Amino acid sequence: MKEKPETVQYETSARRIKQVLYELGWNQSRLAKEIGVSAQAVQLWAKGKSRPNGPNLTRLSEVTGKPEAWFFSEEMPQKASIG
Repeated sequence: MKEKPETVQYETSARRIKQVLYELGWNQSRLAKEIGVSAQAVQLWAKGKSRPNGPNLTRLSEVTGKPEAWFFSEEMPQKASIG
């Protein structure tokens, strides 16, 4: 049972990787170069077979401008409006 949530997380992160590639107009090789990982690593992330580890997730967030949590969440909460 423990594997099922991880599988969902991999699928979600895979969709998010593909989404950010589309938004930036980058291919997997470009993202890999920007992060400093192999193109094969990004390919595994995009297929949902793996996911970025801590340092790679931090770098992924930095180069894409997306919060780390965004890569694992279906929806991000909206910022609360003040006033």
